Amino acid sequence: MPHQITLNGKIIDFTIKKNRLSRRVRILIHADGRVVVSAPRFVTQKYIKQFVLDKSEWILNTLAKCKPENANKKTISKNDFHKNKLLALKIVREKIRHFGEIYNLRPQKIYIRNQTTRWGSCSGHGNLSFNFRLVYLPVSLLDYLIVHELCHLQEMNHSSRFWAIVAKTIPDYKKRKTALREASRHLL
Repeated sequence: MPHQITLNGKIIDFTIKKNRLSRRVRILIHADGRVVVSAPRFVTQKYIKQFVLDKSEWILNTLAKCKPENANKKTISKNDFHKNKLLALKIVREKIRHFGEIYNLRPQKIYIRNQTTRWGSCSGHGNLSFNFRLVYLPVSLLDYLIVHELCHLQEMNHSSRFWAIVAKTIPDYKKRKTALREASRHLL
């Protein structure tokens, strides 16, 4: 169900997605301008609306940068997924083997998925999932992505401890994190 807030005469339309696995409220802004708020089930609509209001300046600035759907966006079909899934898995396994030895970390399972909003994730069971589109990333961003998810096996949050672990092999992680966000606008 669509929701709406108004700030200084500007309207922000958004949808709320309740997710039992979410631990916090997140705002996702798609390239086509859709705003989706993902939240744990226990969070009230009142809290979510206040959260959106608090982030409204950032939302409006980000929406101003959005381009119409498919503008400058690499067209990726289901065929691309089937064609690149095995290549992505091969790349991920090699990187996990390399960085896993450095960190002494190993996932239970590795999955390659066709996701539209995220590059990777780590489950509480120690499984790592990656977006097949990682085959289109430059090596520096690929390394950051793999290390980021691998480090979640040790620290399941984005605390300063987590980032210190990432920094062991990716000292310029902040720069790469920003670059990966930029790549998301064209590839996800």
